[in-house]
Amino acid sequence: MGQQYIRQVIATINDVEIASDGDTGLRIVFGTRQGLSSTPHHANIIITNPAPSTIAAMRKEKGKVTLRAGYRDGGAGLIFQGELLQLRTGRESVADTYAHAVATSGENGRNYAVVNKALASGHTYKDRVDLGMEAFKKLGLKAGFVDQLPTRKFPRNYVAHSMAHDLFRETCQAVGASWWIQGDRVNVLKQDSTLPGNTHVINADTGMVGLPEQTIEGIIVRVLLNYDIYPGSQIKLNNASIQQAALSPSTGAGATNEDYIGSGRLAIGGDGTYKVWRVEHEGDTRGQAYFTTLTCTLKDRPQALGDLMLPSDVDQLGAQ
Repeated sequence: MGQQYIRQVIATINDVEIASDGDTGLRIVFGTRQGLSSTPHHANIIITNPAPSTIAAMRKEKGKVTLRAGYRDGGAGLIFQGELLQLRTGRESVADTYAHAVATSGENGRNYAVVNKALASGHTYKDRVDLGMEAFKKLGLKAGFVDQLPTRKFPRNYVAHSMAHDLFRETCQAVGASWWIQGDRVNVLKQDSTLPGNTHVINADTGMVGLPEQTIEGIIVRVLLNYDIYPGSQIKLNNASIQQAALSPSTGAGATNEDYIGSGRLAIGGDGTYKVWRVEHEGDTRGQAYFTTLTCTLKDRPQALGDLMLPSDVDQLGAQ
């Protein structure tokens, strides 16, 4: 990534590009939230004092939105790609106005792709995934990373007449996998696997801010904004640096306490290698915020998925 110094943010909304590096350009405040969940990823992008002509050009709903962020030396990487849900305007003060773009990833395909086809006996889980993928592709999505699925062959035919996201949900639940839309790509990843690629070492030398903390949602660690880490990535932490959660002495807290220790789903252990379930980027080209917050668990703890579903209310997300 290079030196993590001097911010660079590029927001493109309906082909209108607005860039800021902290010294020049309009102020851009942003927040994105992405996870291993079929709930569409969200982004909030707030631009201060855009010209009326710029607002008019950006206003087309369902247009394309991309957000790139990084550093002057290392360049800006893609941290969000999706479609415009709303562009609203207002005033921050008597002197300053703003335009607030709310965007989601793959919402149209996720909500409206339909499957209506039969598979012959002898088909596999992969055939069911391919069937759903065909429906997603008709609405502009593409196949992303698809993990190796069990090769069991079904003895009977299968009639799929449903929403594509229902077919994906049922199939992934059956094989112990997660599916999500990253940008315009549909991904399937087994819950005890991580995406291929390098393991990201997280420490003070690579941009870690503060110390990791063990929580009811998982191990939460904050770093200087890092566009290379995605949901499903693998990171490596120094276990000794993780702040342990306090166990409750309550007689009814036994199950929760067990989650934090030994083989519990939120435990600290192993060689410090963890799977990222949720990635949140936040930044302000005129303020202090410029971070990526990661929520993760040990690689073989798939049960954490249920706790990391994304909220559907975009007002809870990103910069306010």
